[in-house]
Amino acid sequence: MILGTGALGASALDGAAIRRALETLGLSEVLAVVSENATPRDLAGLRAEAVRGSLEQLDALLAVARTTRAPRLILELPSDLDLEDACRGLFGVARRTPALELAVITPHSGPLAAPESLGLLFEDLTSQRIRYWHRPAAAALVGTSDGTPDGPPGDEWLNVLDRHLVGMSLDDVAGTEAGLPPGTGEIDFAALASWTSGKLDLALDVHAVPDVGLLSMALALLNSVGLS
Repeated sequence: MILGTGALGASALDGAAIRRALETLGLSEVLAVVSENATPRDLAGLRAEAVRGSLEQLDALLAVARTTRAPRLILELPSDLDLEDACRGLFGVARRTPALELAVITPHSGPLAAPESLGLLFEDLTSQRIRYWHRPAAAALVGTSDGTPDGPPGDEWLNVLDRHLVGMSLDDVAGTEAGLPPGTGEIDFAALASWTSGKLDLALDVHAVPDVGLLSMALALLNSVGLS
């Protein structure tokens, strides 16, 4: 399991705080989450499995990726991007960062917030190293493409995009609030376990919590259903 550093809030890019959190939870791998209120500090020597953030934060993402030697960027697309603009933007990023694998995370709104629409993006960018990073909470909030629930949250996204899938950000959702620790909301994580394999990266990737130790219960839940 990879720890999404967004759980640390303003300390999301603080190397000392990240190391303490890893020790507390008994984890060793990091997904570095770039946010507006997180300032990089003491990241030298810390290796991240990936860096996540908005496409609009590209320079900051690349700076963190260089420092932490991360091999992958997980990109959140701006909600107003249509297919053509998204393809153009991602193509430019891929040309600029040939050594990095790029992954697009489940959009929560906008023209690409449907599995078939996002699938067209991957088809148009087959020449580039761009993959899909699934976020069940975002998929649950968006719903299925026809607006009718059909199976566990996110099933339709995974059915359509499975061949592009490289990992998942695991957080929970209650009502319209996402970013919650798994087990505190409505998502059936046991249903997601059937989609995972040893090839997928799994990240405990939640919003800021008051005490990172509270995530131990979420980890226990994920382990119990085969998500580890």
